[in-house]
Order: sequence, then structure tokens, then C-alpha cells
Amino acid sequence: MKHLISRSGFKDIHRDGTLELGIGIVLSIFAFDRYLQHKKQEKALAVHEEKTRVLQQFLSADRSADNSQSTATDQRISIIENAKELEDKSRLLETINQIDLQQRTAMRQEHLNSKAQFQCQVRKVPPENMFDGNKSLVGVEVGDVLDVLEEGVGPGKLYNLCRTTKSQEAKQVGWYPVWFLEKISIEAENKEIKT
Repeated sequence: MKHLISRSGFKDIHRDGTLELGIGIVLSIFAFDRYLQHKKQEKALAVHEEKTRVLQQFLSADRSADNSQSTATDQRISIIENAKELEDKSRLLETINQIDLQQRTAMRQEHLNSKAQFQCQVRKVPPENMFDGNKSLVGVEVGDVLDVLEEGVGPGKLYNLCRTTKSQEAKQVGWYPVWFLEKISIEAENKEIKT
């Protein structure tokens, strides 16, 4: 039985763009995830702006005394109907936020006392609008030391599951991009603590 890939076939993999295709797919998935999160933020902003607009309409309807009684009543009915729609959208957004919070809390509880494989120092902080998923580790700054609980998690295995090393109450758990971390040796950390 012949091998599926001969030695020359293995070299052809590098020539035919398979590696580039794989990288392109990973980047496409990452970009699509960012797009979805951006749309979620736009919806939340639109709901907030709509609420503000409705409130301003309601206040201006009360101020315009020169309008006839029926016009004011019609405006109020329209405003109330819009407010009900906004309330439904607001409830949906609130539910999504609660689910995100529950997932963050569950991840924190699950990994709060897990043993760290090693520690890393944060070398770069991604822009907040591009790194705000419900599993993302947020609120860290350049120079912070993180416990790495698991390597290669998430889409494309491009993230580490990390925990902050702050006080027990303030500890957070979440994914952090591998390329923004620098591994530090535990022995070097222990020497710094002793001195």
C-alpha cells in the first residue's frame, strides 16, 4: 500500500498554500467573532439612544401646549408603544448580560483554586472593543502577572486560560491571547519575592 503523501508531496503542501489557508481561516474566524461583538455593542447603543429619543419626545409633547388635545393623546400613545418595544429589547439585552455574567462567574468558581502550570507577565493589552467576550480576561494592565491554568484554549487554541494574581476576592479567570503574554520562570519569581 502506497503512502498517501510521499516525500515530494509533503514539500508540495508547503508550496500549495495549505499553511496560508489555515492561517487565513483562523483569522477569518477571529474577525467574524469581533464583528458579532461589535454588532452587539451597536445594538445596545441603539437601544440606549432610542430610549433617550422617546423620553425627549415625551417631554416635548408635554411642553407643547399649543397642540390640540387629540394630537397630544396620539403622540403619547405612540410614545408608549415605542417604550414597550424598547422595554422588550432592553429586557433581551439584560438577559444576554445576565447570561454573560453567569458564564464568567461559573468559569471563575471552577478555576479559582486550580493549580497554575506557570506564570506569565502581560506585555500588551488588547483594545477593549476587540476583546470583550464573555470568556475574556479583562481589567489587566501591562506588567500584571497571571497564572496560566491551561494552554491553547479557545478558537485556534490562540488563548491561555489565565487567572489574575490579585487578592482572593479580586481574582478573575478568563482567556487571554498567547501573543500578548511572556512566560516567566517560577524560580525567578521566587527569588524576587525573597529579596
